[in-house]
Amino acid sequence: MGYIADYNYIHGDIYKVKCTDLKPNSNQPRKYFCPESDVKLGESILSCGQIHPITFTQIAEHLEIVSGERRWRATLKLGIEYILLAGVQK
Repeated sequence: MGYIADYNYIHGDIYKVKCTDLKPNSNQPRKYFCPESDVKLGESILSCGQIHPITFTQIAEHLEIVSGERRWRATLKLGIEYILLAGVQK
C-alpha cells in the first residue's frame, strides 16, 4: 500500500490508515520527543479517542506526516493499528 486511494475513506477528507504505513517528516523541526509526554498523550488517546486527525502528504508511494507526529508516535507505542488522517497536502 502507499497511495491514499488504497485506504479506508471515512468522510470529507478523512481516511483510516495503518500506523505502520506512515513515514515521519524528514523536515520535522522537533528533533526530541519526550517519552513521558508521549505516554500521557497515548493515555489521552485511549480514554478520549483521537480527537484531531494527522495531516499528511503523498510523496511518491508513501504517506508522510505533515503535522501530528507525536500522536502517531503515541499510537505506535500503544500498539494501536489504525490512525485517522486528514487533508492530502500537495
